[in-house]
Amino acid sequence: SRTRSGISSFSLFQNQQCLTPQFLLYLAVPPSNGAFPPCPPFPRQDRHSDNSHLALQAKHTEQHEGRLYNIPLEELSAVFPHGLPHRFQQQVLTFNEARVMVRKPALELLAYLKGSNFSHPAVRYVIYGERGTGKTMTLCHVVHYCSRQGWLVLHIPDAHLWVKNCKELLQSSYNKDRLDQPLQASVWLKNFKASNERFLQEIKTQKKYMWGKRECTEEGRPLREVVEQGLARVRSASDAVGVLLRELKQQSHRGSFRLLVAVDGVNALWGRSTLRKEDKSPVCPEELTLVHNLRKMLMNDWSGGAIVTTLSQTGSLFKPSSAYTPQELLGKEGFDALDPFVPIPVPNYSPKEFESCYGYYLERRWLQHEKGQACSCAAALRSAPERAELRASALLRFGRGPGGTESPTPRLVALELKGTAGWGGSGGPGTTGRPRRDRAVFAGGVGSLRADGAGAEPAVSW
Repeated sequence: SRTRSGISSFSLFQNQQCLTPQFLLYLAVPPSNGAFPPCPPFPRQDRHSDNSHLALQAKHTEQHEGRLYNIPLEELSAVFPHGLPHRFQQQVLTFNEARVMVRKPALELLAYLKGSNFSHPAVRYVIYGERGTGKTMTLCHVVHYCSRQGWLVLHIPDAHLWVKNCKELLQSSYNKDRLDQPLQASVWLKNFKASNERFLQEIKTQKKYMWGKRECTEEGRPLREVVEQGLARVRSASDAVGVLLRELKQQSHRGSFRLLVAVDGVNALWGRSTLRKEDKSPVCPEELTLVHNLRKMLMNDWSGGAIVTTLSQTGSLFKPSSAYTPQELLGKEGFDALDPFVPIPVPNYSPKEFESCYGYYLERRWLQHEKGQACSCAAALRSAPERAELRASALLRFGRGPGGTESPTPRLVALELKGTAGWGGSGGPGTTGRPRRDRAVFAGGVGSLRADGAGAEPAVSW
């Protein structure tokens, strides 16, 4: 299946679900001599992008839906010091640019934020959808918008990490019934400081805080000192996070700053955890200091900002893989805690978004047909009466060139495509038959794709 001869056409099973935001079309086979050729220069025909509109990001409207706007690379480390979703980060490293698609869910959220009355209690928004539809990137779009508008952004990039795989649990010195997570707290404080540096000097504490018998932060001191206390004394990091959230919540109504609370995977705050106490008994999320303080931040008993969250099945504990609705992932306790909220569904790519993403990969020469006619594949697919629901799992790593140096050319380690309808064997579209292999040419080499027909109903009809 890895021979380089006998390639007749570019036959990639593209449809609007194949190019979900989570799906990677990074496929390359290393050459036989072990040397990776340099990547071809990227053409700059930016008809699918919205680079000139970046400075006016606040004016994104429905007419910009499906277009790609550029985030300067120097802004990524400031707005997202914790990093971006892994697969998007790999794309940024490969193309040396960060292009985010303007999608309808993000536009809907931005319209709500622009029309909000911030003297009223904070409105809660819950972004949900099936796995891989782009919930995290929708949240990142909102975070970037608010950051550029001068908001103070309190971003939790993955709440699931707070309820599992914790290396150190300590009894809280403030409340003996709670458990501190000093390592997670210190990492979050470091990232928060990097993205909100200017606010930490302007906002002052409203009361005196004792960190020990001799250490304290006096009333009227900059919040920077609270953050630095948590970084310098890791044992106090969890308490420093609690103080920080309390001060921001109490002062947001003054109007000196707008506060965005953005939590990815908010369903992790309710349910079960994998953590254990010293006596091997399970730890409930509400016993964790970080979770306890974040739950209070999600209450709508404060004003001057907004609360934007996502539901994520990825990393979720003890939930079926098919669950994605708020009722399924939040459970009764979590649903009641967030109610009322504004649901923001995130679907798979629309035909317009598919065209934009497909065109972007073509223009960057990431999808290449052996005869330069890759677009004919998409045209043929659009005319097909039935399409399969494709589930892809791709693992990307960068190969090593001669001498062990890192090569910019990626290699595919594993790619699996599974279809439900329209990919039968000799019976034609919509029939069940022997799984077939088709050949595809990508930047960097030749790959082999496999699609299994299961004879189910098509997932999408245009």
